[in-house]
Amino acid sequence: METKTWTDPIVEEIRAIREELFREANYDLRQLHERLMQSQKRHGPRLFRKDQTGNVEGEK
Repeated sequence: METKTWTDPIVEEIRAIREELFREANYDLRQLHERLMQSQKRHGPRLFRKDQTGNVEGEK
């Protein structure tokens, strides 16, 4: 009997994006890190940040 595995389309999309980002960085973790840090600098105000206690800034 063949078992079908359910796939979550959101998880599949995230995995595809992750693969694309990694491929664009030539599968180099240092290059990927640098690209992500540059992106964070450009888009910083739109990203969530956590303080030292782990709380997301802006949350109460």
